[in-house]
Amino acid sequence: MDTRRLSCRRVCSLSASACSSCRSIANIVTANATGIGWEEAHKRAKAFVAQLTLEEKAKMVTGTPGPCVGNIEPVERLGFNGLCLQDGPLSNRVADYVSVFSAGVSAASTWDKDILYERGLLMGKEFRAKGAHVALS
Repeated sequence: MDTRRLSCRRVCSLSASACSSCRSIANIVTANATGIGWEEAHKRAKAFVAQLTLEEKAKMVTGTPGPCVGNIEPVERLGFNGLCLQDGPLSNRVADYVSVFSAGVSAASTWDKDILYERGLLMGKEFRAKGAHVALS
């Protein structure tokens, strides 16, 4: 039986409002962990992780020093090229010659979906051009 449901049952016996929150959280967790179309990705991820050594797993979750804010080093024997994670809510924080975009809250206050789309698109292109695989903006 799903342990989240057991925990929610226990919470529900104590408080009606906590019960509602617990069920909402359990539904969110379930929705993000499963769903139509994710089965193949889950299968491939599990197969990949099963091939990693303990040291490779540790490096993957702790990162390594490098040019990016977050660096996951390659695992060449498995064909994984590593990841560069960069952050900066207005631009690529650790790079020269980058644009500085308006703050997300400023762009959102325009209520203009085209402006928001263009901001995100251009930021993504610039992050990618600077070598980032993941933008932590």
